[in-house]
Amino acid sequence: MEILARDMQVLAHVGHFSQLTASQINSMVFIDSASKTTCTRSIKRLREDGLLTRINRRIPGGAEGGSPQYVYRLTEAGHKLFSRSKWRRINTVNYHHLEIGEAYVAAKNLEKAGAFLIREYRTEPDSHETIAGAALKPDLYLELEYSEQNAVATFWLEIDRDSEGPKKLFAMIERYAHAWENSTDDSSDFEVFPLVAFVVPNKRRLDEFSRLLTRLDEDTRQLFRVLLKEDIDKLLTLQLM
Repeated sequence: MEILARDMQVLAHVGHFSQLTASQINSMVFIDSASKTTCTRSIKRLREDGLLTRINRRIPGGAEGGSPQYVYRLTEAGHKLFSRSKWRRINTVNYHHLEIGEAYVAAKNLEKAGAFLIREYRTEPDSHETIAGAALKPDLYLELEYSEQNAVATFWLEIDRDSEGPKKLFAMIERYAHAWENSTDDSSDFEVFPLVAFVVPNKRRLDEFSRLLTRLDEDTRQLFRVLLKEDIDKLLTLQLM
């Protein structure tokens, strides 16, 4: 079948993030459209073609009180267009995936406002790296270009859902610290090691991460940032550097 270019972008984005809401799809692919109708029609075409399906459960409209909305994922046929990996039928909403998508939506909105240019983004598993023997599995990688500052910044974002204990959290922190302290030109593809940002849901979790980071030496702590999810705009516009 012939698939429109914008429809292919929709499939690619849903494939990268695993699950997305219609609002997130609109912000990622149709951000320059004056109406949401273009996005709605694209989703309708892809569902009719058997490439996109929705999880049969609406989720709340978000903090701003929008209407409840459906979550979309690729069908097996849609998955085959982008990946040779095994397709799994998932009929439940994965809120972690949606929050990763929301972080990228924040970046897209800032890009539209002229804050920077998104040069590259990667989601799991493409965002994963092994450096100096340390297996790093960030949720989202961003490479951003800031024309006014004539600078490029890279970020690894870990979207925390307050589900892991201190021991596991510190083990993750130590892996990033080990990779940074032992990275060489041969072990890393990055000219500048990405900043590692833990995006957390509440003040208690922020304090918990901050206490764990005090176990590191002062130089190593500069690799990390901890922020509430509502402050992600400040991070990406370099106000938390």
